[in-house]
Amino acid sequence: MIYIAALLPRKEVTVLIDGIFIGYAFNHVIGDGTSFWMFFNAWAEIARCKAAGKEVVLSQPPVHDKWFIGGYGEPPIKLPYSSPAEFVVRYTPPPLRERMFHFSSESLAKLKARANRECDKVLYA
Repeated sequence: MIYIAALLPRKEVTVLIDGIFIGYAFNHVIGDGTSFWMFFNAWAEIARCKAAGKEVVLSQPPVHDKWFIGGYGEPPIKLPYSSPAEFVVRYTPPPLRERMFHFSSESLAKLKARANRECDKVLYA
């Protein structure tokens, strides 16, 4: 299930002393990087035209045509498989190898003492 809020674009405008900073992001379900830059450039072109008091005519109007690789027709695209098992490869991890370590109480005491000495030297902010 795709939540609608996850698809909505996010924008942030920060007003600076000498200008503005604009941050904008959207989900890849809505568009790709090329679509993003075409939108952002069109938005900037509209703003420049309005600031100059000119009529808004985009130099690159948006393309709303659906496009598919030639010869494949309209969606849904039919894949030549009868089952997902034919094209989905599941990861099978290698056998788990165990290692057993044994530390004497003297070794643990030395290790703890060393760790405590080194911790005293660390400054925490």
